[in-house]
Amino acid sequence: MDERLRRWLTLPALVRRQTLISDFACKADQADLWKRCVQNSIKEPPEVYNEVVLLAVLEAGKALDAGQLPEEVDQLVGSFGVSFAQADYVACQVSNIHPDGERFRLWWNLHVGMNEQGKRANQKPTCVLSSACFSVG
Repeated sequence: MDERLRRWLTLPALVRRQTLISDFACKADQADLWKRCVQNSIKEPPEVYNEVVLLAVLEAGKALDAGQLPEEVDQLVGSFGVSFAQADYVACQVSNIHPDGERFRLWWNLHVGMNEQGKRANQKPTCVLSSACFSVG
């Protein structure tokens, strides 16, 4: 288990919830959605599958806030050892909720969609491609 996740899981559920809600920058119209997502997902005892995804969303948002490129954010998310499905969830949350999410979404779709599919997806607002659909092997 990743050391960041191990430390995260030692925190009480209330602290994990408060940290996710207060430390993740949201678009103003998405703050309630993010809060509900966090409140419904953080449990005691922790469910590792959910927790690693939400921690990756938080860290991805912080990385975007710090001006990191989408490629760097993707590498950061991957460093948590998430599955394709978990990475897709992170991409959706960051793309739709974070103030800089559109920049991430446009890059994600081109990266995951192998250009042509990504270009088509980028013509549709809020469309985030699934990496699991385009991964073979």
